[in-house]
Amino acid sequence: MRLALLGAVLMLPTLAHAETVNLYAAGSLKAALTEVAAAFQKGGGGKVRVETTFGPSGLLREKIEKGVYRAPLADEEKKALLRRLTQVDSLERFMHKAYLGQKQFSIEGLDMTVPMLDEMIQLAAAHGAREVVVGMAHRGRLNVLAHNLGRPYATIFAEFEGASTLEAVTSLPQGGTGDVKYHHGAQGTYQLPNGDAILVNLESNPSHLEYVHPVVVGATRAAQTARQMSSESCSA
Repeated sequence: MRLALLGAVLMLPTLAHAETVNLYAAGSLKAALTEVAAAFQKGGGGKVRVETTFGPSGLLREKIEKGVYRAPLADEEKKALLRRLTQVDSLERFMHKAYLGQKQFSIEGLDMTVPMLDEMIQLAAAHGAREVVVGMAHRGRLNVLAHNLGRPYATIFAEFEGASTLEAVTSLPQGGTGDVKYHHGAQGTYQLPNGDAILVNLESNPSHLEYVHPVVVGATRAAQTARQMSSESCSA
């Protein structure tokens, strides 16, 4: 990518070669361009990208550009993350070998989904949330069910072997064939580090076009309304 600035040309690093920056300028202009290049490298030259479905607010953009969310992990956090990713990878490898040839929507390449959900659920609980509602695509869904909702491995394997282990909450056909298992919703509990637990709902995925967002918003609003009505009836 090329950035023209005051008649000079700055060769910005590509994602594949983020360590290489070529500057063609001299004196104070070169110093200015070097500073700009360093800012680009710091903000976009690492292994993490930020993408939102809407333009980030000024405060969020500022924190992203300043690297507020790039704080290094402590040794214990690194070990915990490694253990979690090992669990994710082990389940994925087992299913690929045990159920070779069956349709699978692997979490491969999205392994960080599980520890990221861990962090989000823990933060929600720390701020007083009592329930978390999640909507997601097919890919990685079974790993999320196992590790973020606490669903036993055996029930997941049973679906691959033709048994239906989930109660039907819609008119979905019964059985574990095809991709039906990837449309199912489920409810589970997430064990927090302090020993407490929080309810996690993974909503059914209604389509391959990923129109799950309005389903999640509606389910969340319904849960909030029901909780509010229950609270009001108890105080009456």
